[in-house]
Amino acid sequence: MGEEVTYADLRFHDSGHVSTNNTVEKNPEVASSEQSHHHCRCLKKIHVIIGILICALLLALLAMTILLLQATRTQNDYRGRIQSISQTLANVRNDLCMTSEGQQNEPCLLCPMNWILLKKKCYYMPDKMLSWQESQKFCSAQNSSLAMLKTGEEVELIDYNFRRWTTSSLWIGLSCSLKSNGRWLDNTLYYPYYVCRDMMCAAVYYNSLLWKTCSLTLKFVCQRSPVNVPEID
Repeated sequence: MGEEVTYADLRFHDSGHVSTNNTVEKNPEVASSEQSHHHCRCLKKIHVIIGILICALLLALLAMTILLLQATRTQNDYRGRIQSISQTLANVRNDLCMTSEGQQNEPCLLCPMNWILLKKKCYYMPDKMLSWQESQKFCSAQNSSLAMLKTGEEVELIDYNFRRWTTSSLWIGLSCSLKSNGRWLDNTLYYPYYVCRDMMCAAVYYNSLLWKTCSLTLKFVCQRSPVNVPEID
């Protein structure tokens, strides 16, 4: 009877030992499974990150392509406008700038409507009679000034071309006062020097220069530079 108990005890202990061994043998498999699952999750994250980076690169490439196309279109538009302007200038030059044989390299100088081109300057005589100050104000509004006729040739030129429309004196851009000798509107001195006893303004009358009271109302001539239309190659 005692032997059977001993045998039973041994069986009990053996069974516990086997159970313990079985538990120990399963642990490596569980650890391996957990490591494999963790590895799979890491791979998925890496794949997601790579996918996001690829999408970002594709979007950046698409944006750069759109910008390049827009820049190309804008450049083509500007090129077309420049060509159109160049053609217009060429047409203007051909229609308005007449050149004689041997003078193809002469500049194309144009004046506004109703102005006259004389010796590479534009002149205009309005159908008005104003004081000297009012005359200068009128000319200034036309981007010009009262004519500054500094040589006898210029005086004769104006008298010849405008005398047919008036018999009165014509205000020009020259005045003097007690504080200063005769000065042109560009602030250069009049020669020969002329000393005024009062504020006086200059007018031309049949190739002669006259000093008159500035408040008188007279005809006048405006002067400005012409527009030079460049030659289009």
